[in-house]
Amino acid sequence: MHKSLTISLIAILAVLGGCIRTGSMIPPQEASTILPVTPAIAYQRATKAMTLMPRGVVVSQDATTHALTGEVRGKVRLVVLVEPQGAGALVTVHGSVMPQKTAVGTFDEVDQYVALLKEVQ
Repeated sequence: MHKSLTISLIAILAVLGGCIRTGSMIPPQEASTILPVTPAIAYQRATKAMTLMPRGVVVSQDATTHALTGEVRGKVRLVVLVEPQGAGALVTVHGSVMPQKTAVGTFDEVDQYVALLKEVQ
């Protein structure tokens, strides 16, 4: 009985080993979207969207350059830049798992943020 439990635990850890990675092992991601609003309004929405992310916190921001940095779930850093694009605003999001942090599952916070940004008013 004890031997089968040990084998089961080893099997579970082997499976989880493929799902658990540290920040240095996960490549950064980038995504962008165009919003049909002025850069100032897009920046306001970008800031609001960051606070609506799971455990989302704005850690630095610059309203003059329309740039902000936020942290999500205490593990992911998102850097957001808003620039003029025609009659709207181009929002570029660069995301990375912070060093020394462990990620479980899929690193999809960049896509989640962009989807949320498109919904925020």
